[in-house]
Amino acid sequence: MSLTDNRDDLFKKQVSRRDALKLGGSALLGAGAGLSSLSSPAWASGAEKSATYKFGLVLPMTGSNAAFGLDQVKAALMSVDDINRSKKYGGIKVQAAVEDSQADPRVGVEAFNKVVSVAGVPVVISAWSSVIYALASLANREKVLLISDGAADAQIAHLGHYVVSAFPLNNVDITALANYLRLELKHKKAGIIYVNNATGQFPTKVFKYVFEKAGGKVVSMQSHEPDATDFTAQLTKLRAAGPDVIHMHSLVEETPIIIKQARQLGIKAQLTSYSVAESQLVLSEDGSLADGLLYTALVPPYSEPKVATFIRALTARLRRAPNGTPYTLYLYDAPTIVAQAAAYVDKRGWKYTGTNMRRAIDEIKHFDTPLTGETTFTANGTVLKPVGIKRIEKGSFVYVTRIDPGSKLLPYDELTHTFG
Repeated sequence: MSLTDNRDDLFKKQVSRRDALKLGGSALLGAGAGLSSLSSPAWASGAEKSATYKFGLVLPMTGSNAAFGLDQVKAALMSVDDINRSKKYGGIKVQAAVEDSQADPRVGVEAFNKVVSVAGVPVVISAWSSVIYALASLANREKVLLISDGAADAQIAHLGHYVVSAFPLNNVDITALANYLRLELKHKKAGIIYVNNATGQFPTKVFKYVFEKAGGKVVSMQSHEPDATDFTAQLTKLRAAGPDVIHMHSLVEETPIIIKQARQLGIKAQLTSYSVAESQLVLSEDGSLADGLLYTALVPPYSEPKVATFIRALTARLRRAPNGTPYTLYLYDAPTIVAQAAAYVDKRGWKYTGTNMRRAIDEIKHFDTPLTGETTFTANGTVLKPVGIKRIEKGSFVYVTRIDPGSKLLPYDELTHTFG
């Protein structure tokens, strides 16, 4: 059986069309497993209001990235259910208009247009860098607040007034990782393999700049096309360059195959990645091959009570471990940002529009997001949060250390560097 066959079988086991249909179809959804005890009230609730604020949720529910997208949708719907049951935020309610992006820019545009024109939402939550790029011009033209929550390309900070990111951009975690590898682990030579699209292109520039500024040398950079299954040519070139660490910045379905093929080629270098590595897909290919892999995680340790409670609830709902657990934490938090901004708008008697919701983001700044810690938006609509370094050990994802913004490994001057 080929690697492609293995991957297809794995996705068939994890993602079925029935699962997607349960969530999609432009239905306004808000059902989920209860987690109302997670959040402490952040807004004084006077007389209970009957207002319901709809927002769009555009994520991949079919296609090769559905293993992540479906779990993120379910996490967001659990949050919607908890918000509505808790009667927080002045007693307002929220609803999600869910559409499938397939993590494809063209399909994402169709989904965005559908939730905006049919469901009439002034706010859309989405992810995947290439999709966010495609939606940005529409959001700015239609004055719809687009909340990017998982897409990490640092250029998202420059996509226009109506685009904000509730997820730290990859200049944050990749800066921390590159400095950690060079300054703490003392690696001198690095190689990079990356997907040749918005997800992979910019992070490789960040990694190279930071690693070399810290005194290391990037000896080889190899790209591949999205959905590739054979990385032998790129890995052979990396092996020949002799790096002692190889950073992988590829997509969820590609990463486990790269790991397997690297080890089959006898590459013994330290492997690293980003949050995409925390997936059962990585372990399913051959978990022992991934042992020792280091990756970034922009969330607190899973032992924290609120986080542990959420993971148990989502695992029970899915009947398996979540894919991309860090992303599901952010997707749970995202509707709480919408609810807090909507409550702010409601309290002032403003209309529920993208313009007023963007204004609310600017004026509130600090949002009580229960799982990932306080979310503070900067002037350009992005956020800074601590970076966790994690390692795969015997089929488990183990928290190694935390790197704070402003520290030696995450200095502010490197976060403001402009790349050509």
